[in-house]
Parts: sequence; C-alpha cells; structure tokens
Amino acid sequence: MTAAPTEAQVRRAVKVYVRVSDIPAAYGISRTKVYRLAKAGRLAIHRLDGASLVKVADLETLIEGTT
Repeated sequence: MTAAPTEAQVRRAVKVYVRVSDIPAAYGISRTKVYRLAKAGRLAIHRLDGASLVKVADLETLIEGTT
C-alpha cells in the first residue's frame, strides 16, 4: 500500500498556470480566441520569461460561464 501524497506534493501536481500554446489541446479553445478574450478584458495573460501564461482557475471560470 502506498502512502497518501502530502499537501506539498498535491500542490506541485496541480497546475496553477497553463501556457497559451497548451490551451487548444487541453481545453479546445484556439490561441486566437484566448488572445481575443484577453483583449476584451475577459481573461488575463501573464508573461514570464517569454512565456504567455493564463491562470487555470480563470480559464475554467470563463468556460463555466461564471464571469
């Protein structure tokens, strides 16, 4: 029997941000649509070392229609 993961292990396993380039495969939303949503102020894009990132929670909230 394996031990349950620690809280720290769970936090590392849960993605907080996703790259814009990974969103189409993971969520079925095109990169163009992501950038349009950002331009309209409905989704924030964060930049880090040349990567464009979106908070997974923000993206899922938008998809669920609660924004």
